[in-house]
Amino acid sequence: MEDRSFQLLWGRPRRGSRGPVPGLSVERIAEAAIALADAEGLGALSMRRLARALGVAPMALYRYVPGKAELLDVMVDTVIGEQPVGAAGEWRDRLAAAARAIRAQHERHPWLAPATLERPPLGPNAVAAYERLLAAASGIGLRPAETVAAVELVAGYGRAAAAREESAARTERFWAERSGFWEEHFEPERFPALTALYEAGAFDAPPDAFEFGLQRILDGIEALLASRP
Repeated sequence: MEDRSFQLLWGRPRRGSRGPVPGLSVERIAEAAIALADAEGLGALSMRRLARALGVAPMALYRYVPGKAELLDVMVDTVIGEQPVGAAGEWRDRLAAAARAIRAQHERHPWLAPATLERPPLGPNAVAAYERLLAAASGIGLRPAETVAAVELVAGYGRAAAAREESAARTERFWAERSGFWEEHFEPERFPALTALYEAGAFDAPPDAFEFGLQRILDGIEALLASRP
């Protein structure tokens, strides 16, 4: 992330060579870009397309943001700012609430994960969210490095769950279009474990896989804490 992004994110807005455009601001540009990415994905986002959505000339955007990379940084920090301030209760409650919030955030904005792969979010909202995560796991008996590892595990699980659910929806559509496979090609005797689980109803009404996995992660942290004096 370059200094131009830091200036945008941390309160020193870029000054263009011309005056401001009426009704336009970094915040409004970011909101329009988020709406476009939510609706059509990052591939549809360009400065020209965004300018058209805002009803301005493309060059007008550059008075507020240097380019698309910096715009993405602002978009990411803006949506991270949607996270709840934090949950009360025991450490399990706090970490579970954080994982659920991260999952919901990535479900609302599927472009968020790919946007942060190469440009880690370092805006004020991102740092504040990380601070809340660290506070939720601090003082519970973990060593300092374990505290960081625990919150990364919980946050990563929330992000991965959203991606997994999106993939599962695509998989479901795939098999819905190929339902004849099971009658025409599948041989139960070759796959006894799969067949036994299927016949037992394991795939009919699955439990909430997200909550199941989340609670097992928290159980692991709790078991580690209980193993220490």
